[in-house]
Amino acid sequence: MISKQITPALSAVMSSELRPILQDIISPLPGKLAVATSSGIDSASTLLAALDCNKEVSVISFTLADRQSKDFRTARGLARKFNLEFIPVFLPVLPEPVLRRVEEVIRVLRLPGSNFDLKLKKTTVDCLFPWIDTFEKLQEVKISTLLTGIGADGHFALSKEAYINYRETREKFQEYRRKCFNTPDYNQIISRAILSKQYGIDVICPYFDKRIFDLYAGKDWYEVNKPRQKEVVRREFPEVEGISNNVHQILQGGDSGISETIAKVVISELSPGSKSPLPGMNKLDKLAKAGKL
Repeated sequence: MISKQITPALSAVMSSELRPILQDIISPLPGKLAVATSSGIDSASTLLAALDCNKEVSVISFTLADRQSKDFRTARGLARKFNLEFIPVFLPVLPEPVLRRVEEVIRVLRLPGSNFDLKLKKTTVDCLFPWIDTFEKLQEVKISTLLTGIGADGHFALSKEAYINYRETREKFQEYRRKCFNTPDYNQIISRAILSKQYGIDVICPYFDKRIFDLYAGKDWYEVNKPRQKEVVRREFPEVEGISNNVHQILQGGDSGISETIAKVVISELSPGSKSPLPGMNKLDKLAKAGKL
């Protein structure tokens, strides 16, 4: 399911390295760009490739309003290092606005014609929650194209499941990579596109380009991840050495607090006594499907 719709037309010239592929994807993009940046090498590499193309670039990053996560602090540091505009997005923490955004995510996914027919997952809501405020901020600053490093993790098999079950042989490593990119809505690529369309934002995810998948198709886990995670990417982007994160983490987890904040609000407001926010989210999903949300 590696998408050809979320990137510009592919060049006929195949590259043997990642950086030129990213440049080839980004180069035709019009106007000013924002790069959604975290503490990882994925977003940092996308940012550097955009600068390679002499694009006018701003760095955008989100954090809960009651803290500054590592991702947010690192993104701000990258902006300073390269003398770029930094656009902070502060996400709500109070119950009413948190619940309103959860409702909006679910409502949009179930709009007639959205073609989102998958079972609602907590991870989908968690992952899409920050993008409502991010897209609204982009509207405010009049930037309509957002670059992200989303999708890169699938190339390198760094999840707990992958680390335990898929890293010991080349065949298992490649099996995991194929499984990721053939999974419907992998990394919320479809649902995020549905949401971004409501705000008129074009989200470009270069790591879903098939050329990048093919780039590592003959590799095993250790060839791409040693001595550091995503070593093959780090080697091509030495400019961010010591800044971007070495360890795999999810944006809505870790010290971001996003997933736990959503869970606490949804449980308290919609399903008191439940151990999971999913029953509350399912209530909203049922209303959305009936056009009552």
